[in-house]
Amino acid sequence: MSGEIRTEAADGPVARALFEQYIALVRARVGAQFVPVERIFASEEAFTGAGAGFLVAYDAAGEPVGCGALRALGDGPGIGEIKRMFVVGRARGTGHGRRLLQALERLAAEHGHRAVRVLTTEVLSEACALYEAEGYEPIERIERAGEPVEIWMEKALPSPP
Repeated sequence: MSGEIRTEAADGPVARALFEQYIALVRARVGAQFVPVERIFASEEAFTGAGAGFLVAYDAAGEPVGCGALRALGDGPGIGEIKRMFVVGRARGTGHGRRLLQALERLAAEHGHRAVRVLTTEVLSEACALYEAEGYEPIERIERAGEPVEIWMEKALPSPP
């Protein structure tokens, strides 16, 4: 596994194509009735400006294989939220997700965030396993009738030297 991670526009063609694949995966796991909402995925505008960014992972052949975004929670630096973290099926289990997550954490630290949070769901078991392996701790479980259990996870970032 080699390749690179690039900063790109969240409203660019590669980002939008990856987001469509991500939504298709969620629908396959949750059900065709699933509708992506701001609370879960955020808008493309959320990934611009202070404390934010959008990253795309490419494989050795130069093909996009994953994406992830960062936005600031609240006013100013403090806590960054990771959104739209996704790796295409053919690239799962190859390390691209871990590299992408670590790049998002570095970006959060560069923006002055002291911690990062992510909202995931039990049906995305690969994501849950990755976050746990990378030191994320569950901080809240949300159970709504007829919906998959949502899990907020958080990780403290190292203090700058």
